[in-house]
Amino acid sequence: MKLRLIAITFNFFIYSAFFLSIFIVYIYTDISRSLPEYKDLIERQSPSLTRYFSDDGFVIHEEYDQYRLFINHKNIPDLLKKAFISAEDKNFYSHNGLDLVGIFRAAGQNLYSYIILNDENRLIGASTITQQLVKNLILDNKRTVTRKVKEIILANKIENFLSKEKILEMYLNEIYLGRGVYGVVAASEAYFNKSLEDLNIEEFAFLAALPKAPSNYDPSSNYDGIKERRDWVLDRMAENEFITKSVAQIIKTYPIVYTEIINNKIDANIDEALIAKIKKESNSKLNQSTGSEGQLNYQTSINYEATQYLKSSVDNFLKSYDYSSESQNYLDIELLLISPITGRRIIDYRHKKNEPARKTFNMRRYNNILKPLYFSGMLKSDFQLNTKLLVSDELGVSPAKLMSVRDLFNNSSTLPSDYLYIGNSFIREYLSSEDFLKNEIIIDDKSEMNINLEQIILLLMPLINNGIFHELSYIDKVTNKETDIIYKPVNNKRRVVDEKLSFKIKSLLCTFDNKSVDQDKTYFLSRDCSFSSQINDDMFIMAFSADILVGVIIRGEAYLQKDNFLADFNEKIINPLINIMQEEELKDYLIPDNVKLIEINKDTGNIFNVGSNGVLEFF
Repeated sequence: MKLRLIAITFNFFIYSAFFLSIFIVYIYTDISRSLPEYKDLIERQSPSLTRYFSDDGFVIHEEYDQYRLFINHKNIPDLLKKAFISAEDKNFYSHNGLDLVGIFRAAGQNLYSYIILNDENRLIGASTITQQLVKNLILDNKRTVTRKVKEIILANKIENFLSKEKILEMYLNEIYLGRGVYGVVAASEAYFNKSLEDLNIEEFAFLAALPKAPSNYDPSSNYDGIKERRDWVLDRMAENEFITKSVAQIIKTYPIVYTEIINNKIDANIDEALIAKIKKESNSKLNQSTGSEGQLNYQTSINYEATQYLKSSVDNFLKSYDYSSESQNYLDIELLLISPITGRRIIDYRHKKNEPARKTFNMRRYNNILKPLYFSGMLKSDFQLNTKLLVSDELGVSPAKLMSVRDLFNNSSTLPSDYLYIGNSFIREYLSSEDFLKNEIIIDDKSEMNINLEQIILLLMPLINNGIFHELSYIDKVTNKETDIIYKPVNNKRRVVDEKLSFKIKSLLCTFDNKSVDQDKTYFLSRDCSFSSQINDDMFIMAFSADILVGVIIRGEAYLQKDNFLADFNEKIINPLINIMQEEELKDYLIPDNVKLIEINKDTGNIFNVGSNGVLEFF
């Protein structure tokens, strides 16, 4: 009888276990069918912070849906990993997504802490780091049995799909840590205003103390609570032998030195119009095929400190001319500083007041801005710098007299009408034969051309850059969250005018005399290279060196008519700006091999003879 009862009981448990197994398999299979495609979700990049950096390392703009900065697991400090493992998942490296030992330990410790100690700060979670990752990345926060089962199943699948280091990396980048930030890098900035590698042990423990209830543990509102929680993490680190007990005891005496809650928005004092230009260029260069989703870092060519220096210099300069916000006088200053060698835009500055800025010139009225191009047409023809032209009073020369092309350039605003057709023909050929200004500058049927500062610089750049044209760019490179370069501008340079012609134009634009050439006659000294043009209340200024080009447009009759305004502007703004932006000592211009340096008679333009007024000239 007793054996029969044992047999019945044994069979009951066997059948119960069998049917329970079938039920568990059915539930597992049924729930598994409704699981999301976890691999796609894992590989998808979460919303991250996109940053725009200046050339000199300043963050000038940020964009984000979630304030998160990604960090690769190789760059995460080891002690920070150990702090989170101690606080959240002691057996992280040994379980397979579900920690049964941890569940029973957490249940027992939480009962003791809550009932005996009446201390909620010492409560610990039973979910593993992998389960928390699943909850944060894939599932919702509903507290249901089905969701919990899905969490366990997915945690196991992810453990088989990813390495432990990758799981920990994703967790430390995904987790919300209060103050509107996600991930340990952003939290390091938000709470300590430090980079992650600059944190110390107690700050690692502080961050590891936050996941339990980040909104409730902000030190600004609950210092005692987070201090106790941080100290508890330090004890767990000592218990796990990540630090010694004596070190933990010492560090627990340290206060939490934190930064008050600040607005995460960057205020770099950069003009919004400039940011819009940079974003427009970046949007046109990047697309889905470049893998441009998720966190991106844009390295721009803009020099932040030079821009701020310029702003301060202009403000101080205008104060000396009784300029104030109450003044009704119209003033518009536009400045673009580039590297003609690379096409990088280094400074893009605008100061305007009182009237809508007029961005373009009508070249029928302002054709003297293109004076270097008109003379390029002359020199490309059969004319030399020493060729004598008959100049009449139409150019303000009275009585009419012969002048060399060089003297004419230095003493008139344009060509005599008898020679204008040569310049016009060259400019049309220059624009039509080269596609570097395609869709940029349009000449209509009435021969009118509207042109802005950047387009003027594009037109004149090859003339002072050995005949080479570079497309202008704000973006130096773009990297993704793994710091892989996903975009870099192509060195898109091409020759558009002859080097010999370019050199001769440079010699017109720079101060040139017999002292400008070295003894070996191989270099032309770069000195006071500039060009300016003014009509009424509009002034265009260009100044350049071997590796810097500055273009300026100033509009405002009340200021341009003031004595010494332009001379002061050059002395106090443009020249210092070029000097501080020089990457090296002022370079001299190498005289091309096909350019001859010959001494001529300055008065006649003929070959020099003993006793005549001699001067060097390029041929």
